[in-house]
This record gives sequence, C-alpha cells and structure tokens, in this order.
Amino acid sequence: MADVTEVGFIFQCVLCGSFSIFAVDALCPHEVALRARGISAGIGASHKTQQKEMHKSQEEILEAIQQRLQPPMEAQQAAASAFPDRTAMMPCSTCFEIRENTMYFAWLDDVQSRDLPVLLCPHVAVTFDADEGPPAYVKKAGKWILAQGVGPKDLDCKMPYNLPAGQFRALLPPSAPPLRPPCWKQVEKDEGAPPEVWEARRQLIGAAVLLATVSSAGTSEPKPKAKGELAMRAPAIGEASPWLPELMEAALEAWQQNQKSNKSRGKKAGAEGPGACYVQVPVLSLPEAVRPLLEFQACKFMSHQAFQHWKVQILVNALSAMKAPVDLVCVRCPSDVRHRAGYSPRHNTIWMCANKIWNPFEFRRVLTHELTHAFDFARAKVDTGNPVHMACTEIRAWNLSGECDLWTNWFKYLGEDMINRKQRCVRDGAMASLLENERCQDPSVARAAMDEAWPQCWKDYWPFTTKPDLDNRYRQSPMLK
Repeated sequence: MADVTEVGFIFQCVLCGSFSIFAVDALCPHEVALRARGISAGIGASHKTQQKEMHKSQEEILEAIQQRLQPPMEAQQAAASAFPDRTAMMPCSTCFEIRENTMYFAWLDDVQSRDLPVLLCPHVAVTFDADEGPPAYVKKAGKWILAQGVGPKDLDCKMPYNLPAGQFRALLPPSAPPLRPPCWKQVEKDEGAPPEVWEARRQLIGAAVLLATVSSAGTSEPKPKAKGELAMRAPAIGEASPWLPELMEAALEAWQQNQKSNKSRGKKAGAEGPGACYVQVPVLSLPEAVRPLLEFQACKFMSHQAFQHWKVQILVNALSAMKAPVDLVCVRCPSDVRHRAGYSPRHNTIWMCANKIWNPFEFRRVLTHELTHAFDFARAKVDTGNPVHMACTEIRAWNLSGECDLWTNWFKYLGEDMINRKQRCVRDGAMASLLENERCQDPSVARAAMDEAWPQCWKDYWPFTTKPDLDNRYRQSPMLK
C-alpha cells in the first residue's frame, strides 16, 4: 500500500517574521483513487480511470486543503488588503530563542524540558499572488516540492521546520532586517540593539501570545453554511484575528517614519511583491511603537471575557437597576505608580491600566474590585473625605473581588488558619488603598477608621446573597427580581 503524502504550507511568524513550513493535511492514495473513479464514472460507465482523472482528483483535494487556510469569503477580503488576518498558533524557534535566551535545538535535546509546552506564536499563511491561495507543498524524498499554487518550486528546509528567509527575498522583499536572537553565537550585537530593547521584545512576545489565545477562545464554533456553499474538507486552520492587521500596519508605518527621519542610513521600506500577502515588518522590529496598540487590544479582549463572569454580571446588572451604569476605559499608566485601576465617582468611570495587567483572571478580579466601589457610591452617599466611609468601601472591595480568596493568596499567610488568612489579606489591602487617600495618609487615622468600619462592612456582601468565596455559581441578586 502506498504511503500517505504530507501536505504543507509556508507560514510566517507575525512577531519575528521568520518563515516555517508545517504539514497541515495529507494526500491519501486511496482517497485520490476514489475521487478519480467518481470523475471517470461521470464521463461514462465503461470509461476506465486514466492518469488525468488521478491528477484532477489530486488537484481538487489540494484545493480543498488550501481553503482550510483561506476560506473563499476570506480570500476575497484578503485580496483587498495587504495584511492577512487569519492566524494559526504554531511553534516559532526564533521567538522562543528571543524570549528564553537559549538555543531552540538545545532546549529540545534537554531531558528536563521534554514535559514542558513549546511556545506557540501567531503565524499567517504566506500568499505570493492575489489571485491564488497559499501554495501547497508535498513532501517527497525528504524535500518539500510545490504541488499547487504560486511559489518557489522547492524549499530549502532546516530541521525541524525552519525556512531560511533568503530564498524568499525576490518574491517577498522585506522592509526590516531579520531579527537575530542574542543567543546566536555568530551574532555579536544585533544592529546595536541595547538590552532594554530585547527585554521589551520578550514582554511583547508574552503579551501577543496571550492576546492571540484570549481572542481565539470561544470563536472556533462552526458557522452555518450558506445556501449552495460546499462543505469544507475539514475545519478551517487558525482564527480570524481583526487586531492583527492593525498591529502589522502600525509596525509598517512606524518603520517607514523611522527610516524617513534617519535618511543617513539610506534604507527605505521594501516594495511589496505583486499581490503578495505577508508580514513586511515584524512586530518585534519596533516594540515600543506597537506596544500601546497591543495593550489596548488586550485590555479590550480581557474586559469582554471578564464581563461573562457571574460576579461581574451581578454588579453590572445591579448598577443598571439603580440607573447608574458605569463607563470602562483602558489607559496607559506611569510605570512608577502603584495602582493598576481606579474608579472616578465624579465621572462614574472605571479606568484600567492596560500596560500593567496581562492576566485575564487578575483583570477580572481588579474589575470586580472597582465595580464594588461603583456600587457603593450608587447605593449610598459616600463622602470621599470621610475616612470611615472610604475604609468601608475598601473593605468590601477587597473582600468581594476575589483578590484575597484563599486559593490566590494561600502562600502569603502560611501558619494562620483559613479565616484569619482572608481577614489579614483584606485588612492589608484595604489599609494600603486607604493610605493613598489624601485625607487618610496618617496611619493612626486610617487604622482607627479601619477598626470602626470593620465589624459592619466585613459582613456586608450586598448585592451578593452569601460570601463570594463560598459561592461558585451564578445566582441572580434579589434586588433584580
């Protein structure tokens, strides 16, 4: 029985711009033969299957595989845009070497790293012609050969899946030079990049991977087929990421402006290939230029995810019932400040520091904290100059938000029983927040206000019906019935 032939496509990492080839499907000789018999049967009952039917069958299967990377509707949209928006999370050796500062092959050969997950980064399928889909390659005798589409006839592949960028310079002219991780021995200093630039790139890799993971969560449900639309061979590869074109466009514009302002180097942005769809300027080329946009997109997706949690829903519904809905904005906060979010009673607005919160669970807890403040100001006349009032809302916020839940802070208060751990965490957090108030900066005043407000506010769970740390399921608040 003939062996199955792997079908691979060229992918490019959005972050570092490196090229790779990954096998995403396969050609089964039995499937090709069955489809060829169907083609010959349509010609005539006595017609024997010929070689041309076999070739036509293989072409149809390859076309169906190509549609997995770029469905027909998305292909029309991609033809009008130079930036692909469908990404697939694939391993990237260059991004791994930048982030971990170690060689990828050495990490693979290390016995201690066998059980560790590999870093997955957003990749786009490369297209060399606007009228064609991504070129399909088949692996024959250990070499990748072009089977269908427009692209190089054969590929020079380095194990396990890396493709040297030099073979694409004529078809895909780059604008920015390729990134060379500092761990490469033959590289002394990559373009004179200082250590802080590489640190910014490492942080950007983590943020982009998190955003790609969060934005693709819950979006893989199959869409209903339109009337007359043919069924796909298999589910589409990757997810449509609307934020990616904006990120790549921002990187390209920043690079072009940087080259215009420094004409002495004489380097201009490379011209795009005819109808090619690829990453001209990797996101990591200018991390500080794209970081604000990435932070805003991450904040938007994490807020969307947080609003699906039952605690946030109860507080939002309660504020709407009291005709006091709040606004949520994402801002950039100075790096030397302690706070990560805040609530403005004057403008009835919650602001979140987009550049300080990258964990979706932490984002949800901080948002719940600020929503509790908004609820307290909506249901009572809170005097911001009264230390007791401010101590009460801080106690409630730290108690109800989940920031002091036992499973999140179990390591901070070892040696105490479970109830004392929670109370100690709430006291410490509320005291730290209280001392930031202009009228409560005196520790003795803040401590007295805390002692006065504690007995009543510690047991106040409204609008929840019981202790939030003991309630793990959604229950509609009585005030909304």
